[in-house]
Amino acid sequence: MAIALINAFSQTGNIIGSYVWFDEANSYRASYGIVTAMFGVTIVGAFGFRLMLSRLNQQLEQQEAMPDAAEETEDERLRISKGFRYLV
Repeated sequence: MAIALINAFSQTGNIIGSYVWFDEANSYRASYGIVTAMFGVTIVGAFGFRLMLSRLNQQLEQQEAMPDAAEETEDERLRISKGFRYLV
C-alpha cells in the first residue's frame, strides 16, 4: 500500500509540469520561478530536518548522561539503544 501511495504521489509532478511549462509566448519566466521557489523550499526543508535531528541527538545525549531512574519503564529503555545517534 505504501509503495502504491508513493508512486501515485510522485506522478503528480508530471501532471503539474504539463500545465506549468506550457506557455504559448515561449516565455518561461513563471515556470523557472516556480522551479527556483521549489529549490528554496527544498533547501529550507533540509535545513529544518537537520536542525530537528541535531535536537534529537542532544536529547539522547542528555538522557544518557542522566543516571538510570527507577521509574523508567522497560519500554523506554528498549526504545533508545545506548550510543544511538541520528546521522546529521
